[in-house]
Amino acid sequence: MTMPLRRPTPLWQFPISLAVFGLLLMLGGWSLSTWRPPMGDRAIDQESRINQVRDMSEDPELTRRLDRIAGQAHPMPPFEMPGRLIIFGGIALFAVGVVRMYQAPKGPPRDEMPEPDIVHAEEHG
Repeated sequence: MTMPLRRPTPLWQFPISLAVFGLLLMLGGWSLSTWRPPMGDRAIDQESRINQVRDMSEDPELTRRLDRIAGQAHPMPPFEMPGRLIIFGGIALFAVGVVRMYQAPKGPPRDEMPEPDIVHAEEHG
């Protein structure tokens, strides 16, 4: 008698794989949301000149203006919003994995459980 072949369980149905994938999404989303493109030579020269003028200045108003100009030289990360969405998706996937981990049955599935040995139970009783 041949046993029917069982299809393997897909990876997305294991709670630990969901949690690990969620952690990977969180790490990738953080990396994406904080990435800034490298500055060009012109921007580096401009920043060094602004720093020199700021060091020579004693006027607080001029220092604030120079800080504002220097902040414009470093634009916001271009992928900040998509990165944050990916982080929140990773948090949700991690939470689903953890919840499913605690809801998972502890023993083998009912269809794979061994039959009780009735003859053996009658000998002891």
